[in-house]
Formats: sequence, C-alpha cells, structure tokens
Amino acid sequence: MYEEWRTTCKKPNTDFPEEQWKEAEDAADAIRAKGGRLVGVLIATGFFEQLHFLMGFEDTLLNLIMEPDSVHELLDYIMEYRMFMAEELIRHLKPNVVLSYDDWGAKDRLFMDPDTFREFFKDRYEKLYAHIKEVGKEVGKDIVVIHHADSHCAEIIDDMADMHIDIWQGVLPSNDVPALQPI
Repeated sequence: MYEEWRTTCKKPNTDFPEEQWKEAEDAADAIRAKGGRLVGVLIATGFFEQLHFLMGFEDTLLNLIMEPDSVHELLDYIMEYRMFMAEELIRHLKPNVVLSYDDWGAKDRLFMDPDTFREFFKDRYEKLYAHIKEVGKEVGKDIVVIHHADSHCAEIIDDMADMHIDIWQGVLPSNDVPALQPI
C-alpha cells in the first residue's frame, strides 16, 4: 500500500451548520408523529468496503498482508470519520435504528481468514457500535444496530455478537443458520 493515502484521501465535510440539519430533523419528527414507526439512519460503506472502494479489491486483500501498518492507519482515519458522522446523525435525528453494512465474504466463505478479520475490523466495529449505543442513550434512545452482511460469516458469528450487532440482516442459508442458533 502506498503511503500516498495521506495526501489523496480526504474526509468529506460533515460538520454542517445547525440550520442545515433542520429539514432532516423535521422529517424524523414527522415519522415519529405518525406513531408506531421507527426512525432509522444508514451509515453507509463499512470499513472493508471503504478500503476496496479506495484501492481496489485485490490490492486491499494484498495490503492486509503486505502493508498492515498502513492499512491500520487508514482504517483509523476512516474510523474517525465514521464515529463523528454517527454521532452527528444520532444527536440530530435520534433514530431508533442504525443500519450499517459491510460484506465480509462471498456466498460460501469469508474474504479473509477469521484472525485477519479480527485484527483489522472487529475492534473497530466493536468501538463504533458501542459508541452508537452510548450516544443513543445520551439522547434517550436504545438504538438497535442492524448490520447488513449478505455473505458467509458463520466463522465470526460470536465476533459479531461482541461487536454489539443486534440484528444480522442478509443472512444467507449457506451459513447453516439452524446450527448457529444457541440451543
């Protein structure tokens, strides 16, 4: 991985003035006013997908092995942005549900071995989703975290629970769902 990411990657400006949040806040309030409806927000493009959007799929997988320090630095940079954006969305919109997504595998296997997943992604998701729940409590909401991963994740199901994922959306039958459920 090239060290160039520091000069080529720039976080989007998400520090919006309060008046720009008003339309979204009004829309969330209108949903709540209808009764029996949930307000949800999408925090798009997970850590793994963000990496391969930025550098290509093959380079991402190679860089996890060949340039781990640089990948960790880039992931920390992405993490900072995601944490800030999640907090802003929660403080302004007070959602009941946060939907995030990141496909970590194909239909029948992970894209990386479970230990590599744990090294690069587990702790970051655990921190992000715990932060989402904490900020939710600060604004009076018990936020449900839904993680979309329509891929094979059976080997990391316990990790997903550790990451504060309440709902795994997109579960494929190839995960042998009955075998994953506790008895």
